[in-house]
Amino acid sequence: RQTHASRVARRARHTCSAVPSISPLIDAYRADGFCLPVALFPETGDAFRATYWQKYLSFREHCLAEDLWSEYRFKSHMLLPWLYRLLVDNQRLQELAHALLGTKTVVIWSTDWCVKPKGSPEHFSWHQDSTYSKFDTNGVTLWLAFSHVRSRSGPILYRRGSHKLGQLRHTEDLSDSTNLLAFGQRIPEDDSTVVDWLPAGANWTALDVVPGCDLEPGEASAHSFLDRK
Repeated sequence: RQTHASRVARRARHTCSAVPSISPLIDAYRADGFCLPVALFPETGDAFRATYWQKYLSFREHCLAEDLWSEYRFKSHMLLPWLYRLLVDNQRLQELAHALLGTKTVVIWSTDWCVKPKGSPEHFSWHQDSTYSKFDTNGVTLWLAFSHVRSRSGPILYRRGSHKLGQLRHTEDLSDSTNLLAFGQRIPEDDSTVVDWLPAGANWTALDVVPGCDLEPGEASAHSFLDRK
């Protein structure tokens, strides 16, 4: 099971208690379009899971029992005081957001739970978060792991450097019920946008695929609104 609450270059471990420099994360984000692992809390791994897993599970089970999950999995930081404190009151998260966006003012546009139960066929097609949000480079997504994220967990996938291509064309396909995206949006593999630093004629499909895995509960990854699957 892989569970995140929202949205690999230098893999030095960052701990909040030591308040490490975030410069390596910023460098990776600007070069690749993503960075990880990001530590936002003094405790990660089993200690984080012991504190927050049951809180998440109780919320999810209640929503499923009342047929509310599809609605309440969005912006649940406005419903759950413990999640609000975890994210909105997190000074480390605020510091990272200011640095990655290069602005003095940041807002939480949304939060959502993306849950892939073990063995499920559910997935996200290749897309950019900017497509419907319209934030382009003014938005950053942070994925916070509530469970261990390994390569076998179905982790988020990145295309290294795809944020430099700008907004790509998307198509919508609602026929795939296992696609977790609301409109089944995807970037066509034959998109004509040329990657000028690759061999002539290459498009986004030629960029390296990097899995956002090897995260402990309480660790996170961050990516540009213009880069992700």
